[in-house]
Amino acid sequence: MPSTQIADVSGGIQAATNFKLRQGKELEDALNARFGVRIGSAVRRLGYTEFKDTTGSTASGFFEAKFKEETIWFFAAQVSGSTYIKAYRPATDAFSDVITTLPASTNVQFYFHLNEVYMAGITDAGVRIQPWNIRLVSGTITTSTTRNLIGAPKAAYVSGRSGHLYLANVELNSVVYPDRIYESSPPMGAITYIQAAQALYSTDGSTLNASDADSTAANLRLDSTRYIKAGMALDIYAAGTATKLWDWTVVAVNNSKDTITINPGTVQALTVAQSGSTVNTTTEVITVPSNAWMTTGTAIVYTSPTPAAPLVSGTTYYVINVSSTTIKLATTAANAAAGTAINLTSTGSGNGYFGYRYVVSDNDEVWLDGRKTELSMVWNTDYRTEQTADYLQIPSGSAADTAVVGWANSNNRIQFFTKSSLMDYDGANLKPIFEDIGAIAHNAIINTLEWVIWMDSDANVHARDSTTGAHEIISRGMKTGFFDQISSANLPKVTMGFINGILKINVGAIDSKYTRFIYDFDLNVWSKDEYTRDLRFTINSRISGKNRMYSLTDTMTIYLEDEGNTDAGDIIPFMVQYGFRDYGTLFKKALKGMFVSGTGISGANVAVARPPKKVKPEWVTVGELKDPITKISIGDTLNLEDHYFNVKISHASNGESQGIDVLDMHYEQVETTFGE
Repeated sequence: MPSTQIADVSGGIQAATNFKLRQGKELEDALNARFGVRIGSAVRRLGYTEFKDTTGSTASGFFEAKFKEETIWFFAAQVSGSTYIKAYRPATDAFSDVITTLPASTNVQFYFHLNEVYMAGITDAGVRIQPWNIRLVSGTITTSTTRNLIGAPKAAYVSGRSGHLYLANVELNSVVYPDRIYESSPPMGAITYIQAAQALYSTDGSTLNASDADSTAANLRLDSTRYIKAGMALDIYAAGTATKLWDWTVVAVNNSKDTITINPGTVQALTVAQSGSTVNTTTEVITVPSNAWMTTGTAIVYTSPTPAAPLVSGTTYYVINVSSTTIKLATTAANAAAGTAINLTSTGSGNGYFGYRYVVSDNDEVWLDGRKTELSMVWNTDYRTEQTADYLQIPSGSAADTAVVGWANSNNRIQFFTKSSLMDYDGANLKPIFEDIGAIAHNAIINTLEWVIWMDSDANVHARDSTTGAHEIISRGMKTGFFDQISSANLPKVTMGFINGILKINVGAIDSKYTRFIYDFDLNVWSKDEYTRDLRFTINSRISGKNRMYSLTDTMTIYLEDEGNTDAGDIIPFMVQYGFRDYGTLFKKALKGMFVSGTGISGANVAVARPPKKVKPEWVTVGELKDPITKISIGDTLNLEDHYFNVKISHASNGESQGIDVLDMHYEQVETTFGE
C-alpha cells in the first residue's frame, strides 16, 4: 500500500500560496501553534496568567520606565469621564494615580529620556494635549507640564534623538500643524547670557528704569532670546560662578532686539522729602522712611530734580547703614565698607529718590529658576518669528497625507511616518525614504535593534534595516485569508509587540475571536493566535529577572505571557491544517489510513476533506489520537477517494502543550490512467 510521510511541519502557515506551490513543510492553516519549539514540529503555544488587575476601562497606553532608582510601569485608562495615567511600582507592588486631568479618550504615547518620562497624546476627537514630564524625586513620582517643556506646543507624539526632544503633530497658539515636528534645545545649563553691563533701578517703587542708553525702560539685552518666554522665572548668576545675583520673572520678550522686560518681584525704592531735617550736611546722614533692604554696600541709584550737593542725579552710590532709618552714601562699595561717606554740602530740594540698583555684567548667566545644578531643555516656537522657529515640516509634495501619525528610533535616526510616507531625520536633514508607503498608526510601529517594523494602511507589514536600507514586506503572500480579515474599524487600532525574535500583531476581533498574527523572524514563518481577551498593549520587562512580555487588556488587567498551559484558566484550542496535497501521485487514490505521532495529543480530533465543490471543504472525522503514535484506519464506507486530500488535526486541552510531529498517509491507487 503506497504511503507518503510528512515529517516536517515547521514551515508555518502559507495561506495565500496556490496549493500546488506550497512547500512540503508549510501548512495551509494553524491556530495557536509555534514552529521553533521542537525541530520539525508544530507545538501549541504557551498561555498567559493574570499578573495584576487595576481599575478603569479602555486602555490607551502602556509603558515601562527604567529609572535609575527603580522600574515603574505607566498606563492610561478611562476613569469617570477622564483619562487617568496610572503607575505600578513592582518593587513595592503598589498602584497610584499619577495624572487625572487628561481629556476623555486620550491616546497617550510615552518616551524615556535622560531618566525622565515624557508623554504626549491625542484624543479620539483629534485634540492634542499639553506634553507632560514624569520623574522620580527622592522616591516620589512627580509630574509637570513645564519641566523641560516651557514653551512647548501641544502634541500628539513625543520622541528624542541625541539629547533633543521632538514633538510631532502639534497645536500652537490654537492652530493645528499636523505636519510639524518641533525640536527642543539640547540639554544645557545657562539658556542665554547677559549682553554687556547693564543696570536697572526704580525711582517710584513700581517702575523700573534702565541706565543703559541702548535700552528702553526695564529692558535687558541678552545674547539671544531664542529660548526665552514671557512668564519664565529666571535666576541670574555672576559669570562662571555659583553666586546668584537676582531672581527675575520675564514680563515680555522682544525677539527682534533680543531684549526682555523683567519683574524683579518687589521693586525697592525710597522717597525722601529733601530738607534740613532729612539731609544733614554736618553729619552726612540722610533720614529715610525705612532701610531694611539698605544694608551696607547696597548699590542704589539716586535721582532728584534738585539734588543734594555734590550728589548727581542718576548716579550710582553705595549705602552705609547707620540705623534702621538713617543712611550715609559712599562713592564705592569699598568706601561704604570702610565707612567713608560723601561730604554733603547742600540739602537739595524737592524729592530725592533712592532706588535699588539691579546690576548685571557682560556674560552673566541666565538660568531657569532652580536649575543651576541641572541641565534643561527649552523650546523655540517663535524666534525670531513662528515661521523661523526650530521645527521640521513634512514636505507637502512628499506624500498625499502629510500629518505625522507616528515615529520610530533606529541607528541614531528618527523615522517619522505619515499614512502615505516615511521620512528619515539624522539631526541635520529630513529626507524621504518612501513617498508611497506609510503607517496606519503609531502603535502599529515597533523597533527591534536596527530594524523598524510597521503596518501600512493596506495592512501590509514592512520591515526595514536602518543600517543597510534593506526593506521587505514580510506579510507578502499572507494577504488572502489572513491580513484581509482585519476590519477597517480595527486597522487603526492595531498594536505590536516583539520578544525573542517573535513579532505579535494584535488585530482585534475576527469572527468574534480576539486575534494576533505571529511572525517568527528566525524561521520566517507566520501563524495565528486566538484569545478570549483583548491583549491590546504589550511591554517587555525584566522585573522577574528575565525578559518577559506583559500585556494590558482593554479592561485594565495585566497578564504575563508565555506562561502556563491555559489562557488565565481558559483552554487554548490547537489546530494544524495541512492543506490539499497529492501525497506523491496525481492519480486518484482511496485513503485507507494514517499514522500520526506527537506529544500531549491524546484526544485530538483528525478530520479529512476532499477538494470542495462549494466554497468551503466538508470535513469528515476519521479518528481520535492517542500519545505518542496513533494508527487510524479508514473504512470504505467513508468513500474517501480523490486526487487530493486535506487533513486537519485539532485539540482543546488544559494539559501539557500539544505537538504534532509526523503524518504518514496510506492509500490505494484506484486510477491507472490519469483522469479515467
